[in-house]
Amino acid sequence: MVRLRRLLREMVGAGAVVGVLLFHAAPTFADNSMTGSLPPSPNPSTPEAQSYVFTGPNNGATVTLTLTYSPNVTLDSTGHPYDALVGFNVYGDDGTLFGKSGLASPGVRTWSFISTSSVHQYTVQVFNYAEASSVSYTLSIQGADLAPAATPTPTPNPAIVPATLMPLPTPTPLPSTAPAAPTPQALNTALTAPGQKVTGRLTGGVISTLQDISVSGTSNGSPITLTLSAQQSALVVSGLAGFNVYQMQGGVKVLIAVALPPTINSPVVTVTFPGGTEGYGNFIAEVYNSQPGAELDYTLTRS
Repeated sequence: MVRLRRLLREMVGAGAVVGVLLFHAAPTFADNSMTGSLPPSPNPSTPEAQSYVFTGPNNGATVTLTLTYSPNVTLDSTGHPYDALVGFNVYGDDGTLFGKSGLASPGVRTWSFISTSSVHQYTVQVFNYAEASSVSYTLSIQGADLAPAATPTPTPNPAIVPATLMPLPTPTPLPSTAPAAPTPQALNTALTAPGQKVTGRLTGGVISTLQDISVSGTSNGSPITLTLSAQQSALVVSGLAGFNVYQMQGGVKVLIAVALPPTINSPVVTVTFPGGTEGYGNFIAEVYNSQPGAELDYTLTRS
C-alpha cells in the first residue's frame, strides 16, 4: 500500500511536464484558496487534474500548501483508499517535479518548502485517481499568492479514448543561478516490437534521476504492454523507482499512462496503453529513481 500511494503521488513520472484532463468543475477563488471538484478517474492509470500557479517569495519565507478533500471515506468502490488516490504535485518553472503532498490526516494533504532568494513560478497540480465518485477540494496556501493556471487550447489525442489532453503552459527556464534540474539520459532507440527488452542502471538523486527509452507505436493502434523489474526490488515495492509513458505533443511531453503494480507489494510495475500514434509519433518510457545515491539495475520488457 505504501508503494501504491507513492506511485499515485508521482503521477505522471518524474521530471516531466504533464497533461491535464478536461471536464472538471470550474474552481472558485477566495481568501488565497482555490475550491473546486474533479470527476471520477476514467481508469486506474489516468487521473483527473486541475492546475494552479504561485510565485515563490525571495525572502527565504516558508510556503505551505494544504489540500482538504471529500468524500473522506476509507475505500472507494475499487477497494483503494481515497488518501492514496487524491493529492497534489508541485512543478518548478522548468517543468520538473519539485515537491509532492504528504498525508497530514484523513482527507488532508500538505507540503512546505523554504523559498530561496531567487523568484520562481511554481505550478500546483491537484489530481484524483478515484474511480468511484467525484472529489471536492479546497487548496490553500500560506506565504505566497495562489492563482488559477492559464488554460491553453486543448489538443485532441486519438491514442487516448475518450479523454482530451491539455498540456500545461510552456515553462520558463530557470535562471542560470538556480540549481540544475535533472536531465534525462540520452534516449535509447529500443523496444520496437513485442519480446524486446532494455536493461540499464540509474543512480538516484534528491530530484529523480531519469532514463528515457523509445517505444515504437503499433500500426493498427493495438495495445502495448510494458513491464519493469529491478535487481533492487525494494525500490520498486516502495514506489521509489518505476516508469511512466509519454508522447511529445507540440514540443510538450504529455503523460499517457502511469505504470502500477499488478498486486499490492509486487516487485514489478506494468502498464498497458493504446499503441496508436496518429498525429503524435512514438512513445517514451521514462524510468525514474528517486532514492538518493541508490543504484537501480532494471529491465524494461515489451510484450
